[in-house]
Amino acid sequence: GVNSTCGFAVSVYAHLVDALNRYRKFGMTSPADFLRQNERGAYTAMRTWKRRAVIGWSHHLSRLLESSLLLAEAYPEMCSTSPPPSTVEQLGSMIRLQVRDAIGRFEATNIEHEPPNDGPEGYTGELLITVCLYPHLKQSYNDGACTEGTPQSCWDITAHVCSFRPPKWMIPVEVFVSGPPRRLAAAKDSAWARDRLPLEQAKPPSASEVLLSSSGRLAEGLVSNFFVVTGSGGCKHDEHASLNFSGVTIVTAPASVRDGDGGVLAGTVREMVLCACKELGIAVRFEAPSILDAPIWTEAFLTGTGRLVQAVGVINATSLRHVEGVLIDTSLNVDRASINLLHPCGPVTRQLGSWVASKLTADLSENFVP
Repeated sequence: GVNSTCGFAVSVYAHLVDALNRYRKFGMTSPADFLRQNERGAYTAMRTWKRRAVIGWSHHLSRLLESSLLLAEAYPEMCSTSPPPSTVEQLGSMIRLQVRDAIGRFEATNIEHEPPNDGPEGYTGELLITVCLYPHLKQSYNDGACTEGTPQSCWDITAHVCSFRPPKWMIPVEVFVSGPPRRLAAAKDSAWARDRLPLEQAKPPSASEVLLSSSGRLAEGLVSNFFVVTGSGGCKHDEHASLNFSGVTIVTAPASVRDGDGGVLAGTVREMVLCACKELGIAVRFEAPSILDAPIWTEAFLTGTGRLVQAVGVINATSLRHVEGVLIDTSLNVDRASINLLHPCGPVTRQLGSWVASKLTADLSENFVP
């Protein structure tokens, strides 16, 4: 790993000027455009819960630090002068100030943002917060760490805030299979926002997300993790019936630990779902689901910062009509190579979605309050 105590050598004056310039540049853009226009670095995307807390604050800090270290190792030219910060504490204090400042500026200039809605179908008026940590070649100021007037590569932070309406997770969505798994999946690299643009543009209008795959195995979405459910056991599809998850197995790709290992990003909500499975007694198999096993899938769902747990109803696998010479069994819709899940938003998806929502509400006090 990369160890360093070299941190954020930025004077207060320079920091405020940079913040103002970035707001002028990024204030009205989408999170993806913000990442594409910014300098390359590590990033994380967070959201609020009932506008009272940021979900998984500590997890996001740890992942942002880990991503910066992974990028520094994989692309040493990015930080040849100044390695990234070395501790979560060093990173956290700076990010807290940036996030609070970004939220304040957003709310001061967007009077039309919607208030929270506590309805059962989801919430409106939440905030999506994107934070980028990057090496920034700038004119340094004399603050005891940099020499005045000397260009130095310093890791800097910028934040983007926008409002969004979370999707109604009980309404199943369509996903489209296209593109290979990304490199360095364990890190959140802002360059991915540019790299994935062709896949986003090629996505059918009916699809809500793109799934990346290799040899017919579905890894993850562009901005989400992917799960399938197999077996039914005593699990009832009547929402009023008591649930018994014996015989049920959830299949999802393993978390990546090194480049090229076939794993995926360990998303914040993914980790919550895995905790729920352990508590509810649902078996989990860590392997990328094979499209050839689609006939035995009963449910599927996505997890992510914005959507939390999102039911999947249709998997459009047109690009995978043949996998290693085997024709996919798509008896329900052979022409489009479309896989229709037997129980879209079935009992397992509903239970996990409810568990995550209840956990977030119970743990509000443990999360950072903007």
